[in-house]
This record gives sequence, C-alpha cells and structure tokens, in this order.
Amino acid sequence: AATTAATATATTAADQQQQPTTNMTMEETTDLDWYVRFLKSQDQFKEEQDDDLRSYAERIDSEYNDVLMLYPNSTASEMKGGTLTGALKNVEPFNKMPLLDLKAMVKQLIQQITARNATTVNTSERTFVGIDFQIVDTNLTHKFDLVTLANFVQHVLAEYYDQKHLNCPETKDRYIAPYFCFIQSSGMGKTKLLYEFKKQIPNSKNWKPFVKLILCRKQKSPGERSVFDHFLDLPKFEDMGRSDFELLYPEVTKQLVDLIRPVTTNDNNHQDIVLLFDEAHYLTGTFGKKKAGFFFRIIRLWLRTKRNNRVVAVFTGTTSKLSNFTFDDDLKQNITTDTRDHVSSSSDNFHERGEKMFDTFCTSTTVGCLRGRRVPTTTAGSEYDKSIWYGRPLFAAMQLKNELTESNRGKILKRMLLLGSNVEGTEWSNNKTCCLNILATRIQMGQTTVDIASNLVGRAYANLVGVGDDGTMRISYPPDPVCARLAMCLMDGNWTFKLSDATSIGGISKKKWVEKIGELFSTRIFTMEKGDF
Repeated sequence: AATTAATATATTAADQQQQPTTNMTMEETTDLDWYVRFLKSQDQFKEEQDDDLRSYAERIDSEYNDVLMLYPNSTASEMKGGTLTGALKNVEPFNKMPLLDLKAMVKQLIQQITARNATTVNTSERTFVGIDFQIVDTNLTHKFDLVTLANFVQHVLAEYYDQKHLNCPETKDRYIAPYFCFIQSSGMGKTKLLYEFKKQIPNSKNWKPFVKLILCRKQKSPGERSVFDHFLDLPKFEDMGRSDFELLYPEVTKQLVDLIRPVTTNDNNHQDIVLLFDEAHYLTGTFGKKKAGFFFRIIRLWLRTKRNNRVVAVFTGTTSKLSNFTFDDDLKQNITTDTRDHVSSSSDNFHERGEKMFDTFCTSTTVGCLRGRRVPTTTAGSEYDKSIWYGRPLFAAMQLKNELTESNRGKILKRMLLLGSNVEGTEWSNNKTCCLNILATRIQMGQTTVDIASNLVGRAYANLVGVGDDGTMRISYPPDPVCARLAMCLMDGNWTFKLSDATSIGGISKKKWVEKIGELFSTRIFTMEKGDF
C-alpha cells in the first residue's frame, strides 16, 4: 500500500515559456483544446497560430480556476463573468481588446462552459468533512511543527521591525509588509496547527503574543465557531458599484481594527499581535475592476500601519498565488500600495513599503502522525486498512471516525484526477497534467513548470517542500496509502470505481501508461533527470 516518494522541481517563469503546460481541471474547467477551439471561433483570434492560441488558452484556464475558487456555485454566471473579465483585461493579449468586446467574449465563454458541463458536480460534493473536523477534539502528536512556526513568526517580527530595516533607504532591501504565507496541500493539518498556535503559544513561558485565528469567509457551520475567532466579511461582488478603494479599505480593515482593539487601546501595552488567516485564497480573487488579490493587498497595506505593537500576519492556504503578489503591478496601479488621503493625511502613519518577501512556510511533518491513534488490532483488517494510519493525517482521522467511506474515497479519487465534472470511464486519461499527477504519486518524475507544480499542490495531494529564491518550487508525494492504492488501481485496465452519481471511473492498462509516459516526455510536460524512474 505504500508508494515511492516522488519529488518534482518546478522551473522558473522564464523557462516556462519554453515548456508547454496543460490544463488543470477543476469543477467546471475544460481542457485546453476546448479553449483553443473556442478562441478560434472568435473573430479576434481566428487568424492566430495554434501555439499562440494555446498560450492564450492557458491564461484563460488559470484565471478561470481562480474564479471558481471564489464562486464555486454553478449558477453564479454573472459573477464569474465579471470577475474573469476583470482579470483578463490586465493580461495579454486580452488587454488589447475593447472592453465591450472582451465582456461579450467572456459572457459567451461562460455560457458555453455551463452548457458543456450541465452535469457538473457541485464543489460541496468534494468536501469530505468540515474545516472544523477533529480540530478541537484531537491533540497534537508532536510539537515540532508548532515550535517551528512559532520561531518563524518571531523571526519575521524581529526582521521587519528592526530599526535598520525600517529606516533602510533602498526599497529593494525592505520587506513588503510584516507577513508570510503558509502553503501546503489539503489534509496535512494546516488549520489544526493554526488552532494549536492560538491555543498554546499565548500561554508559553517566554513569549505571550495576542493571537487571533481568522477564517477568510463567512461562517458555514456551528462547529467553526469553536475553532475561529472571527469570520471575515468581505464585500460581495454585486457591491462593485461601491468598489472604490476609499470605501473598501475601511470596510475591510475595520474588522481587523476591532479584533485587535483589546491590545491597541492601551498605549502601554506593547504585546505582539499575531493574526492567522485561514483559507486565504478567498482574498486572492479579482474584485470588480480591481486587480487580482485586491482584498489581500488591502490587508497587506493595513499591516504596514505604525502602531505601538508589532503585528504579523500568516496567510494560510493551498495556492501558491498567495506568495506571488509582488509590487511589479502595484507600483503601476498605485491604488492599494500607496497611502491615500482618506487613509492618512500623512504617509508617516505607514511604514515604507519594500519589495522583498519573507520565505514561504511549508513545514508540515504530519504524515503518519496519527499512527498511535489506530484501533488496536493484531489480525483484523487488510494490510491496506492497517496502513492508513501511516499516511495523510486527514485520511487517518477520517478512518478513526469511520468517514473514509466509499463515497468519500470517490471524492478523493476525483481530486487526484483533478476532476469536477462527471467524466465517464477513462476520459480523464486524455488530460496530460492529470496523468502526470497519478504517475508522480508512484514514481519520480523530475522537473515540471511552476504553474503545474502549484496546481498539483493546490488542487491535488502533492506536498510543497520549499520555494527557492529564484521562484522554483520543490514538491513531493509522501507515501500515503489511500492515494497510492487509488493510483495503483488506475493502472489496471480492468478496474472501475462506481461514483455516488451512478457514473464510474475506470483504470487504463499498464501498456497505455507506458505510452502516456512517452507522450508526456515528448510534449515536455516534465523533463527527467538521471536517476528518475
């Protein structure tokens, strides 16, 4: 049931131009060939070369996946269209189109996607358990990750608020703001770690910060109240008539000001403040006519406010886009980075912005951490049943509560296949990135692009190991029995899995998998190094 740990190193952005990427399907997302055909049907693009159209299709696919994270409801077509338009109008070649033409094209695109995916599975069907599942009721099995996170938070506070840094004259040598991103794949215990940080660190012996755990969306279940201190109420898309920065900045930040008021109202209280933002991908979407990550940038500006207290924020999620918001666009936009008259009559109320970002935090040594909680047994159960306790903590916790049902295994399989729609039989095998993900679950694959690596972490079960200074990403596939078994089954041409909606997914033969490896390598979706395979 175990699988060979596989790692992949993602290339830099410059290298990506020479390496083709493939589509990452999610909910209503379609393959790149379909996008290419759609663009060919548009007058503006019918004369374009196929290679160029494929590049444009990749940009649409990337932006549309982000839209789906904000609006998973299949009926929210108008909201999706407006958000996608706002994103594409800042991306070549769509930024050269008249705005009315772009809106019309996006509207038609959304309509065709909706029609093509009439049987789309709602995102709620891929939610195994609530975000509060086993957070309060389970104790940490070790404190390594907690101590590592606490040390890194203190490091960021010390680095940012050092007077030499704050007074540094060079923008390139200053940090953007006192924050960092905690990125890791689903089910590795991110929320649990944040909860334990909030619970334990303020009571530690040598450091007693003021800590608040914030969920970046509204409350959905009563159990979430026992985990989170605040649910961020972001302005809705339909309020875009009020989307001027002068109105949105105080509307968003007032919630944070109120949250830390117990500490900041006392001038003699210099207690450190740590704000933990969970599900931070809700902050990264495009709002109305604003740039992507508009709410994220608002909070980032607010973090630079001068106070008696040192403040640091941790933005947590599965998408690496959280760590990709640099100031290249901000400097041109000059809206969410510079102080404005309504925010301050003097720029002295804000620390000077910089260009450096703190390292991405991804420490999550939780694979196998629940093995001590397994049901005592000597001979009962199969080897697979016994091995689940040594894999991803979410799956082990689900096994403990009898939640690892056939239906939930189907949802895990869909996530591994990057599927949202009811794809019958072996149709999934036509998606190259999907095949790459299944192969990487079992064997070493080498290098792929940053975009693909990011999506394998954010939308599948690859683990982020590290992010290099040059933008490279290191990912791995830990030996998780649940994923390994499903991947092994997909390599059997006689295997089928019946889903809850009466459809089924089938495996393909080992011979076809060998052909898939050659196909992936020939299209340079990945490149091998000595020792791979």
